[in-house]
Amino acid sequence: TVVLDVDVLLDEPGDHVLEVGTVPGHTIEIDGVVVAKDDRRSGVEVILDSSINNPAGVPATVHVDAPRRVRVRASLLVTRAQGYGNLVRAELRHRVPAPSVEQEIADAARAARAADLTVLVVGTNEEVESEGWDRTSL
Repeated sequence: TVVLDVDVLLDEPGDHVLEVGTVPGHTIEIDGVVVAKDDRRSGVEVILDSSINNPAGVPATVHVDAPRRVRVRASLLVTRAQGYGNLVRAELRHRVPAPSVEQEIADAARAARAADLTVLVVGTNEEVESEGWDRTSL
C-alpha cells in the first residue's frame, strides 16, 4: 500500500469539489472522512482498457467560509500490471466554486438566443480522449 497525504489550501469562499481519480484498490479520505473505498485489486486490465489514463473518482463537496487547509489522504493498493510493471495512480482534481454545468449551459443558450450570430466550438481534451477507450458521450 502507498499512502499519499496532501494538504490543499481552499482560499475562495463557496463549495469546492475535491476528487481523487484512481483505479480499484483504494481508500480516499477528506479531513479524516472516508469518501471512497474500493477493496478490489486492479491488474493489467487498467492498462489494456486505458482506464488508468482517466481514472474514475468520487467527487466530494467541501464548503469554505474562510480560507482553510483540507487534508486529502489516498491509500492505494499497488497495481500489479504484469509486463507493464507495478504502479499506483492517483489524480487530484479540484473544482473551485462556480456556477453548475446546467447553469452555464442555460446562460450560454440565453446568450446565443439573444445574439445575431453564434459560433459553437466543441471537442475533447486529454481528460476524456484516449486511444482505444470508448465513451458514451462527448
